[in-house]
Amino acid sequence: MAWVAYVDESMRQRHDGSGIYVVAAATFDEVDAQGLRPVMRSLMRGRRSFHWRHEEPADRRKAVASIADLDALHLVVVGAGLDGKRQERGRRQCLTRLLWELQDCGVSEVMLDARRPVQNQHDMRLIGALRARRILGAGLRVHHISGRQEPLEWLSDIVAGAVSAAFGDGDWEHLDCLERVMLAPPIMINID
Repeated sequence: MAWVAYVDESMRQRHDGSGIYVVAAATFDEVDAQGLRPVMRSLMRGRRSFHWRHEEPADRRKAVASIADLDALHLVVVGAGLDGKRQERGRRQCLTRLLWELQDCGVSEVMLDARRPVQNQHDMRLIGALRARRILGAGLRVHHISGRQEPLEWLSDIVAGAVSAAFGDGDWEHLDCLERVMLAPPIMINID
C-alpha cells in the first residue's frame, strides 16, 4: 500500500480583520486514484476545472456530498492569526505542520497544488530546510502539480474551502458533511 496526498490551500480574512490560512490534504492509496478521477471530473461544468472559490453554492454542496462517500481521508491544518501581508509565512508554518503529520501517517508522496514558479521554489526551499533540520525524511517525496490538469487536486480544494468557510465565516454546513472522512479534527496552529 502506497499512500499519497494531494494538497491545496485556502485563505480567508475574517470580518474582525484577522485571517486564517488553511492547508488540506486528501490522502488515499495510490491504487485508488483511477477510481477517484471520474468522480472528480463529474464536478466539471463544461471544460472548466472545479475550484471552490468559483463555484455556486449548489455546486459546492454537490462536491462535498460526492467526496463524503469516497475512500479518501482528509487532514487539515488551520493557521489562525494570518496577517494578509504575510501570507507566505502563514503557508510555511501550516505546510510544515501538515507535511510532518502526513509523513507520520505513512504518506510517501505529496502533490502540492502548483502556484507561480517563484512560489513553488519557495515551497521547495522550505522542504529542503525541513529535511536539513530532520523534520522531514528523504522518503517523503514532494512535487507540484497543476489542479487544472489533475482532478485529484480538487479533493483538497473542496476540503480546504469547506474548512475555510467554517472557520472563516462560521458556515459549518459543508464541514459537518465531511466529518466522517476527516483523519482528525482540523489541527489549529497560531501563526504570527
